[in-house]
Amino acid sequence: MKTLLAIDGSIFGSAALSQACEIIGSQTSPHVRVLTVYESLAPVMSEPFVPMPVYSQEIVDELRQKAEQIAAGAVVKLTEKLPDATVSSCVKMDEPGSAIVSEAKAWNADLIIVGSHGHGIFGRVLLGSVSDYVIHHAPCSVMVVRSSTNVRNHNGNN
Repeated sequence: MKTLLAIDGSIFGSAALSQACEIIGSQTSPHVRVLTVYESLAPVMSEPFVPMPVYSQEIVDELRQKAEQIAAGAVVKLTEKLPDATVSSCVKMDEPGSAIVSEAKAWNADLIIVGSHGHGIFGRVLLGSVSDYVIHHAPCSVMVVRSSTNVRNHNGNN
């Protein structure tokens, strides 16, 4: 089975990684691809309407390095916990929802595992929801993992 694990370095991504280890551990010869997506920033301006391309590029480079570190850390954890799995990683600069769906299609994934930030209906309207986008556009099954912190807050318990 081919599982695409989309993580972002947050506690929600960590919850998805932990859940992936549990689910994938029971499979025979699993294939896992870790995907970390970072978004490009708007150009930084030094003076009104004068972009600073060098500074902007430094920010993009730092975002990519951080995304690569997140992906590499997940690969190490998956390799330790799932010695029989074939694990790879991919880092993309794009809008997260469409990048996850695009990678799932290109890699021919059987399952996508993604964390949920638990914004609720109003948060999704204002902020958008990566997991919501993936659920509605994915070419395969999707598992949305909620962190225990997220579940407590959603249920009204603190």
